[in-house]
Amino acid sequence: MQIAQAVGAGEDKSARNIMKQGLIIALCISVILALVAALISTPLPSWLGGEAAIQKMASQYFLVYMLGLPALQMNSIAGGMHQSSGNMRLPGILNVMCCVMDVIFNLFFIFPTRSVQINSITFTMPGLGLGVAGAALGTITAEAVTCAIMVTALLWKNRTLHLRKGERLRFHRDTLAKAVKIGAPVGLEQMVMCSAYVMSTKIVSPLGTIAIAANSFAVTAESFCYMPGYGVQAASTTLVGQCLSLIHISEPTRLRRIS
Repeated sequence: MQIAQAVGAGEDKSARNIMKQGLIIALCISVILALVAALISTPLPSWLGGEAAIQKMASQYFLVYMLGLPALQMNSIAGGMHQSSGNMRLPGILNVMCCVMDVIFNLFFIFPTRSVQINSITFTMPGLGLGVAGAALGTITAEAVTCAIMVTALLWKNRTLHLRKGERLRFHRDTLAKAVKIGAPVGLEQMVMCSAYVMSTKIVSPLGTIAIAANSFAVTAESFCYMPGYGVQAASTTLVGQCLSLIHISEPTRLRRIS
């Protein structure tokens, strides 16, 4: 939001400084959260009431996935910064590419090397046979590749936000305070939503692995319904942020003309 406002106000240098602050802080926080998650990865499935038969696999999945949290976070925030500067196309294309890569990587990481037959054609499909851990590794690998492209494009290719020689990073208290003010309500909302998902998982867990799998599949299918809303939300956030700055700039000018 702050980047969108700065871009809308024509303060591109300020927008780039906000971008640098955001990337560094987001990276630091995500690394801390990843380490905390790694520490609780072993007892977490038992805390949620998972069956003993799946606790080891669940711990492996959670550990691998959460160690990739910095890539997930940087991918998300870099995509948001592209959108805030007015580039909606690149993040959309890269996120679609990420989904495709996720499927491809999962094919190689989850299953062992095997023979596959399609009609009359038989060929050998290589694989690592990592099972559940391979599913997490495939997702994180796809996110990491997307993150590398997204951040590289942001820092060197974005027309407004790419790095300029001679512009040093400066941390501003006002920027950080405003980030907390804007982000706190959103963060609280996400904490409530995620807590609800955790509680629903804890409720479903005693029903067995089939029930957990069915619930997970249903939640994934349900998420398709939210996609149009998320797209409109991202576009609206960018437009509102930039237009607010234009209003604040034009208002004094209009008053001077009237006087």
